[in-house]
Amino acid sequence: MLLSLKISIAIGAGIVVALPVALPCGTCGAPLSGEPELVSGMLGLVERNAMRYFLAVDAYLAAPDNFEKRLSLWYAATEKYPRQLHDLSEADYLKFKRADRERQGSVRP
Repeated sequence: MLLSLKISIAIGAGIVVALPVALPCGTCGAPLSGEPELVSGMLGLVERNAMRYFLAVDAYLAAPDNFEKRLSLWYAATEKYPRQLHDLSEADYLKFKRADRERQGSVRP
């Protein structure tokens, strides 16, 4: 099985070249054992935080006027990747976020 990608390269004054690339997908991102290899260290931290921010934006766009719905959507989205993103139980997460919201409300007009 091949994974097809299109890579865009910017050359000079606004010229973009798109190159099709085919990669063997049977081993993409996984060692020979077949298990995915988790990224650790600073790179892993940056990748996990980038994913959390992406999921937060996605939750906000889905429910911009409903704080509780955004919290539920974000938590559900992170639970799709429990090995990488699970930190707290849902009850603890909601408790901390509601407390944060109350503190922000007392500071902001």
